[in-house]
Amino acid sequence: MTRPFRQLHHICLVVRDIDAAIAYYEGIGIGPLAGLPPLSQFTDLYVPNPEAFGQLKYRYVDLDNVQIHLCEPPQLDCPQRRFLDTTGKRLPHRVRVPLRHSGVTDRTAGLVPTELWR
Repeated sequence: MTRPFRQLHHICLVVRDIDAAIAYYEGIGIGPLAGLPPLSQFTDLYVPNPEAFGQLKYRYVDLDNVQIHLCEPPQLDCPQRRFLDTTGKRLPHRVRVPLRHSGVTDRTAGLVPTELWR
């Protein structure tokens, strides 16, 4: 059987306040988070709302095996804004992560605290 997707590239977390999310993640040792190039440089777009796309705020961090992206959508109609407005006050599951840097070998952690979406 052919498996075209064998490696995860990134996970994108849509947040209400990107500055609060950056502080949280860097506070638990995930960072520093860097900015992506300005989205306004992309002109050949197939997105529902090019204006909203250009105003998305992104930050990312490279981990050993995956990137984590944070995205704060503008107050304009776009898929990220709709997702946040309909599901943002709850986290459907928890993520299990090894926390080697803290001396703890493994811990179950809710990596996206609910208060970041309120």
